[in-house]
Amino acid sequence: MPVPTVYILTRTSRRPAAFNSCRISVLGQETSLAKIVHVIGTDRPSDTYFSGDIVVPLDPPHRKECFYNLYVNHMMNVAHRHGPGFFMVLDDDDRFACEDAIDTIFSRPIASGNIVLWRVQFKKRLIPERAYFGKPPVKAHISGIGYMAHTSHRRIGQWTIKPHGDFMGIRGLYEHLDPIWLKSVLTKTQDGRHKGRAEQAWSK
Repeated sequence: MPVPTVYILTRTSRRPAAFNSCRISVLGQETSLAKIVHVIGTDRPSDTYFSGDIVVPLDPPHRKECFYNLYVNHMMNVAHRHGPGFFMVLDDDDRFACEDAIDTIFSRPIASGNIVLWRVQFKKRLIPERAYFGKPPVKAHISGIGYMAHTSHRRIGQWTIKPHGDFMGIRGLYEHLDPIWLKSVLTKTQDGRHKGRAEQAWSK
């Protein structure tokens, strides 16, 4: 029986050190339960540091506040065209928290009608906190790097151009799919200070 494909979506721009840490954590996943495909999106073709299984050129944004949402949507659609599978988002300033994260997810039966949610380690707190764990997602208490769903549902989970578009996408999936909650911490931020800025900005 073929193993499922997992598309890990990562956007990067002017952050080679952060991306390298993210990429190493992806390559370090030791799994026999899934095939990992790293989808890299970039809006700066002149950058040469990024690498992945699929590289997606991204057009520069017309509206600064919505660019990330549109980029993730585009990468989801490109991934699905390569073949149906599961997708998750891992920003270039994030990484897996352990080498068996993918195996932890697929150690139980996962169907295309499920959404899998897990805990994410931020600099000063875990998301979701105990009070919100296992309950419908609440804004600011769910993370865009803390879920996985099937690409066949990508339009239900498309991020909007409004603020908190990631939350709205996750909530849409949650309302249509059967949730599986994992208590494990599977992803984490690298240091919690990047906030979308280029490395030359946040390193000062």
